[in-house]
Amino acid sequence: MVQEVLLDTNALENFASDFLKVYFSWTEETTVEEREKQLGKFLPETLLDYGMDMNRQTEKKLASTVEDVRVWNVKRLGRDYAITAELVYQLVQQPEEEETAQSKKKRVQECYQVVIHAEKKGMKVTRLPVPVNISKFVSYVPKQAVSDPTVEDSLKKEIHLFLKDFFQVYPSLKASEMKYYVKGE
Repeated sequence: MVQEVLLDTNALENFASDFLKVYFSWTEETTVEEREKQLGKFLPETLLDYGMDMNRQTEKKLASTVEDVRVWNVKRLGRDYAITAELVYQLVQQPEEEETAQSKKKRVQECYQVVIHAEKKGMKVTRLPVPVNISKFVSYVPKQAVSDPTVEDSLKKEIHLFLKDFFQVYPSLKASEMKYYVKGE
């Protein structure tokens, strides 16, 4: 027998959101030590070195600010969880010659998946964010209800009133009981 269990994912979603905000946010003034301390709260030592690669962005006079994180999916992977989230962040690049050019701002909206290991005593990221493609919109067009022109309006109203009264009296009618009221089908 399969038993469905409801899982509260608020803590996982908040942890993933906080991590993604730290991982994708930095300023020109952010030092390697500050960044390592911030990311160290979320990453095990083995992944911290890989996460520090983001610091190379500061050498290019680049800054990033996360504006919004929206979690789209939480999927269980054994003892870990894959969280898919959409990030909206702003990249700001300062050109080499600050007197001649303005800073370039670019608004980025991308989806990432991060894997988190959760235990009673806490959580850690076990896989750094990887870009994923999620389809948020489908091209579905609902079918339009077509009325039967052969049935008169007065008969339609009468049928509608009968069905309304009938299902108020019998709100949970079984198929076997329905056969008593329906002829020919």
